[in-house]
Amino acid sequence: MIDTSIITTPETAFAVLPEAYYLRNVRLETGFVHERKSWLSQPVITHTRTELKTLHIAAAKIAAILDADAVIPSGAAVHDAQGQLMLPTFRDMHIHLDKSFYGGPWEASLPTEHSIADRIAQERALLSGLLPVAQERTAAMVRLMQSRGTTICRTHCNVDPVSKLGNLEHLKASLERVKDTLEAEIIVFPQHGLLASDSVGLVREALASGGVGYLGGVDPTSFDKDMEKSLDTTVALALEFGVGLDIHFHEGREAAVPTFLRLMGHMEQNPQLRGNVTFSHAFALAELSAPELADMVARMRALGVTLATAVPLGRQAMPLREIHEASRRHLRHRQRDRLVGFLRQLRYVAKGQRDRPPAISQHRIRSESFSRLCDGLCHAARRQGRSGLAEGRRRRQFQPAARQLFGRSRRAFARPWCRVPQGQAGPCRQGNVLGRLIRLARSGQGSGRWGRSRRAGN
Repeated sequence: MIDTSIITTPETAFAVLPEAYYLRNVRLETGFVHERKSWLSQPVITHTRTELKTLHIAAAKIAAILDADAVIPSGAAVHDAQGQLMLPTFRDMHIHLDKSFYGGPWEASLPTEHSIADRIAQERALLSGLLPVAQERTAAMVRLMQSRGTTICRTHCNVDPVSKLGNLEHLKASLERVKDTLEAEIIVFPQHGLLASDSVGLVREALASGGVGYLGGVDPTSFDKDMEKSLDTTVALALEFGVGLDIHFHEGREAAVPTFLRLMGHMEQNPQLRGNVTFSHAFALAELSAPELADMVARMRALGVTLATAVPLGRQAMPLREIHEASRRHLRHRQRDRLVGFLRQLRYVAKGQRDRPPAISQHRIRSESFSRLCDGLCHAARRQGRSGLAEGRRRRQFQPAARQLFGRSRRAFARPWCRVPQGQAGPCRQGNVLGRLIRLARSGQGSGRWGRSRRAGN
């Protein structure tokens, strides 16, 4: 049995640190080490370089990074990190702190015949015994998390006919004791099925009690036997109490994909849900073809759906790399489309359909040079908060694209008139220039990065 007197986190477990102090012998990563391998054409990152440093901490932030042998003012508080590697804090965005065997006697994993339904039946038998030790077990779990660097978490909490709101009350009391060292969000979780366990009233009561950020759910098709009613009821409760959604999806594609699509349909109809919905597990994504996955991820990305998943043992591997790459491609396409929109807007200006900016002449681009137009375009994008281009990089990024468009050097743009490529006589009108820019942007080409920037707005 685990000695809970050691691992349990009492209210006074953490000493109060001074406002300012120094950390000596802190190991920090300072760069990547690239190595060539005989079977690879390009060098690859094999590990990182590290150095020992001294950190000055003030107001809970790193105020300065000093050399390891830096002189520390006399009388200052000093702690020795003993050469340990400093990393950003970890976030555990899917955990069940309200019910656990951790901190108690060892328990064997019991077999199942009907998958998750059997686990729910087992839980019904166990919950009444776990409830009296819920706070002790939660404290043990928190202590373990913090000892390994986790200071932020999102925890599901059972609301069911057996424990009713008991687990929620215990969890809130436990998290209140560690609120200064653990940033936690609570998800009201009808583990036994919202409709199947007739828990709508309990869930409503739990949400009304306050201190809750999300409403959960589990496999609306297999648990509640009515996906549409279950999901619609869940969404209605979330909208009523102004919380987000974090739903468990263990089902295969036949059941899960229609649920994904219906939930995202609700998000399109209710903007307050956008960026506030998480698909937990979502193993059905591993069953989609590459085009299906790309379409699904594009829609998830557009609506701000987040994914909290794991590696399912004995099943297909989750396509995490493909999801990440598809998400990045969708972001690039959105950035390109926004740029096209700005170019169209400037094209309307050139045609006299809107008030023209003073930096652009009415019909032709004069000796201010084409780079002035590039500056104007960047400025229009920046005013909308979507460009992200640094002030000093604007011309460097736009002029290579201009050179590709017109086949001329930068010096050519200092001439009194900006002309079209050789063989097409006459001065270059704004409408034509911007039209060509639009076509270039839509094709995603151009030697500059502006047509497919990774850092344009969100």
